[in-house]
Amino acid sequence: MPYDMLFIICPLIFIGGVLDAIVGSGALITLPTYLAVGIPAHAAYGTNKFSSFVGSFAGAIKYIKNKAVDWRIIPIFGAFAIIGSHLGARLSLAINETYLKYLLIAALPILIIFLVIKGDFKEKPTENSEISKTRFSILSIIFGLMLGVYGGVLGAGVASFLILALTSIFKISTKSAIGNSRIFNCLIDLTAMINFLISGNVILWIAAPAAVCSILGNIVGASVALKTSEKIMKPLFIIVFAGLFIKLIIDII
Repeated sequence: MPYDMLFIICPLIFIGGVLDAIVGSGALITLPTYLAVGIPAHAAYGTNKFSSFVGSFAGAIKYIKNKAVDWRIIPIFGAFAIIGSHLGARLSLAINETYLKYLLIAALPILIIFLVIKGDFKEKPTENSEISKTRFSILSIIFGLMLGVYGGVLGAGVASFLILALTSIFKISTKSAIGNSRIFNCLIDLTAMINFLISGNVILWIAAPAAVCSILGNIVGASVALKTSEKIMKPLFIIVFAGLFIKLIIDII
């Protein structure tokens, strides 16, 4: 594969990193980017997990330093997110690459609609509500496992679903929900990445520079998210996403 494809990949991964740190949907740009430049589906998923994990880790550190994390949820939710991600990654690797690409193309429009409708998470902050420890644990197991599996199989938009679940189901503040989603995203991506790496589906010469761009994007995005709204990012995201989606459709046709 020509190295000049990095000139296409790296800027888009940076944009995806910025978006990921703000509303948690960077994979809606990064994953189609890898597929659009001709990388096989399994390798695209694995390479995306690598750069996504590194970027998510950088974003998580930013939120932790700003004390924007609710640590009560991390142990149980995180443990089952890891289990779910492992199962999801194994399932993803078992699916034929052609069908995996079709699955992504079918899911992307639904996810972009979800983001546009529910993406402005910063407008309605909530505070921790009184949830019994038993219910809290059960919800952590259910949603940790469910979102972990989704993150392992597809991954696109998983952080947005995490933020929505944490604010609407667990009733934590939006700022903490975004911070927690970064940590859970790290766990999900790391687990899936290990599975893809072992199976030989991570292209390291692409993943390494992409990871650097993802780190930079996540740092910039986290700074923006902690200070302002993501409304400026939405139009840019929709334009880039539309272009990538059209490219994927053309490649199939």
